[in-house]
Order: sequence, then structure tokens, then C-alpha cells
Amino acid sequence: MIGGGVLGVEAAAALRRHGGEVTLLHRGSGLMAPLTDAFAADELRQQLEARGIRCVLACRIAAIDADGVRLADGRVFRAARVVLATGVQPDSRLAAQSGVLCQRGIVVDRQMASSLPGISAIGECCEIDGQTWGLVAPCLRQAEVLADRLCGAPGEGFVWQDAGTRLKVTGIELFSAGEQQAGEQDDIYTSWDPIDRHYRRLLLRDGRLRGVLLMGDCTAAAALTARLESDEPATVDWLFDPSSTQPQAAG
Repeated sequence: MIGGGVLGVEAAAALRRHGGEVTLLHRGSGLMAPLTDAFAADELRQQLEARGIRCVLACRIAAIDADGVRLADGRVFRAARVVLATGVQPDSRLAAQSGVLCQRGIVVDRQMASSLPGISAIGECCEIDGQTWGLVAPCLRQAEVLADRLCGAPGEGFVWQDAGTRLKVTGIELFSAGEQQAGEQDDIYTSWDPIDRHYRRLLLRDGRLRGVLLMGDCTAAAALTARLESDEPATVDWLFDPSSTQPQAAG
């Protein structure tokens, strides 16, 4: 399996569950980035390896042939079949060469307009407030916003409510919503139960909840997701359920 994102992890677990010998190759240093932090990514790796899935991180593919996969460092992994789940990365070179502001993708505002007049971008190639989009539903909404503006009737700008991402692997509970990459002024609160292996991480910006990461016990996912765009001041108590034993939190 090549690719350690959500689909790659789910596919690797499914193949292993059906009896296959599975090696998961991922170019990043942590699985499911940017939906996880370093701690959750390593915990996920440990749980996959406990199931017999070999995880090889921070590697680059040099070639795929009839015998298997060869890495840039010379290692070779024999394989009867190779499954790719490498995701989408915007190719914004043409836009950048034309003077359009590009970062992770082509930077646009909520009316889908780029930094140069007359040039717009939607879908997988665009970036809004540091976020790119690889799902169909938000891309369709972007098309509607752009169509309204081009027809001379601009409406409300693009807004997408993040419902979160839940890993679909039996026995491994992981949920991520909102932002996980912390800025210099952001506050991070975490809790870790080493016995039950429950991990919670909240990202706060200006005192408001802006990111949720749960692993193990994900029962609070819906309640925390509903608070993501709220103006309600967040507190460290949100790490815990009222009925639960409260381990020490780190801020």
C-alpha cells in the first residue's frame, strides 16, 4: 500500500483483515497528516503494526515494476500487487509562473477570486484560508459561488462546515475536525490515558475552539465539532466528559 492518508490506512487494514501480508509506504513522517499530530500519528502506527501491518515512513518511491516497489534509498519491497492511495496535490506551477499568488494551492477569497483580476480557481487546485479541498461536495459548492459571481449576482461567499473525518478501521477509533496545525499564538490542550489509550487534543485560537483530535474514546466528537465555530470561550474542562475520571491535562 502506497499512501498513509485516511484511504491508505483504511485499505491497508482491510487487506490485512482478509489475510494479506501488508506493507504501508508513506512519504511523510506521520500517518494521516495533516489530520493528526505527531503523538496520534505514532499511536496509530503502533496499533497498525500490532495488527501485522509493516509501516515504512519518510520514504520516496523510485520505481514500481513487476517484482514490487523500489525506494529512492535502494530498499526493495516484493509485492504481488501494489495499491496507491496517494491523494491529490495541486499543480499550481502555471498559475504561479503567471503571477498568481500560490501557497499550498491557488490562493482565492470566498468568492473564488485569485490575486489577479479575472482569474478564479475552484476545486482541488484552490486554497482558502490555508485549506485545500479534495472532496466533491465542497468543490460543487465552490462552483455555485463562482457561477453566481460570473453571472453578476454574487451571493454569500464560500463557507463549508467541517463535519470532521472519522477513520473507518474496526478496533481503531480516530476522529479529527477543524485545524490541527498550530500557529505561534494558538493554545494546545491534550490528555492521554495510557491504560485505555485514549487521547484528546484541542486547538484553541483566541480562546475559541478551532481543532479537535480524538483517539480511542470518540464519544465527544459530535459535541466538540458543534463547538468548533462557536464564539463560546473554550476551557480545558472540554477535554473531559463530566462522568469520566480526569487524568492530568497538558497545556
